[in-house]
Amino acid sequence: MLQTVIILPPGQPVLAVSCFCEIDHIWLVEAENDTETMRRYFEKLVSVMKEKADARKQEICFQTLIDSSKDLIWFKDTEGKHLIVNDEFCRFVNKSKDQIYKQGHCYIWNASKEDEKVCLESDQQIMLERVTQKFEEQVHSNGEDYIIQSYKSPLTEQGEIFGTCGIGQNITNERNLEKKLQMILDHLPFAVAVASKEEILTYKNRLFDIYFPETVDFFGKSLSDLKECLHLPENVDEGETVELKIHLDDDQPVWLSYHERKILDAFDLQIEKMLVIQDITANKKLEKQKEQVACTDFLTGLSNRRGMLRSMANDISGLTETEKEDMWFAHAAERFSGMKMENRIILRDL
Repeated sequence: MLQTVIILPPGQPVLAVSCFCEIDHIWLVEAENDTETMRRYFEKLVSVMKEKADARKQEICFQTLIDSSKDLIWFKDTEGKHLIVNDEFCRFVNKSKDQIYKQGHCYIWNASKEDEKVCLESDQQIMLERVTQKFEEQVHSNGEDYIIQSYKSPLTEQGEIFGTCGIGQNITNERNLEKKLQMILDHLPFAVAVASKEEILTYKNRLFDIYFPETVDFFGKSLSDLKECLHLPENVDEGETVELKIHLDDDQPVWLSYHERKILDAFDLQIEKMLVIQDITANKKLEKQKEQVACTDFLTGLSNRRGMLRSMANDISGLTETEKEDMWFAHAAERFSGMKMENRIILRDL
């Protein structure tokens, strides 16, 4: 770092050196061989040069640090003019640092005066409240719209605010992914609800509100309140299935199957819980038809041996083992006689 130093001997006027383009230091000595004064001047010069070199190194370290970040970083004065930005900020707005320096929101983002007013209001808010705050703003750059989530903080020195700084992250892809996920969940053929790690309800899909309209206003409430409202068991093991029966507006019974699934992160730690409720009414009807086909003759519709044995098993289901043995033959004969009478009636009607 070069320094221009002018040494003036005794009697030399200062105006004599005004022809120089740039002068860093002017040393005045009392005598031609005043070594003590020269020594003090040189010590001060070395100290000043060291401070400037350290400050320059700190500036380089700071700029290198923010330029290595993939987030948008900026520093502004109290009027909203940009003083320092990083490379990612320049790339995002498609402007150089020289073009951005001392420019406002409208020029940098090609925004309207109304958008600039909103941005300045957020800057004034953090300078007034003197705390770091979180914002989510929609911006337009390079012909596309983006959602920027930013944290803005006031810059203070000895209690005086001299500007603001901020760091912003492009969360457009995350928001688009959330929209896609919500669309997929809303079009699933079963009801889905999601609760946080603290078991606070955070999401319900469309079918969940159709099955349980009484839970429309349950966002932010605990999972225990939801289960109590739906008469679900409080504790359900992973993989355990619970069946419940409800009635919709047309008073038709609907059978539902309920189970819970843990949502894990990359470290296999639970971050959320998902409740899945499926409509199994059709399965119930098929099971009933299957049972009826198995217990009756396919051609005549009459009860067969399987139907007789199943009917007998239902009749003695409440008896003890000893009572079952004592009553088996008598009961079998009675049921067989009754089955023959039922078959004769059916045949007669045919």
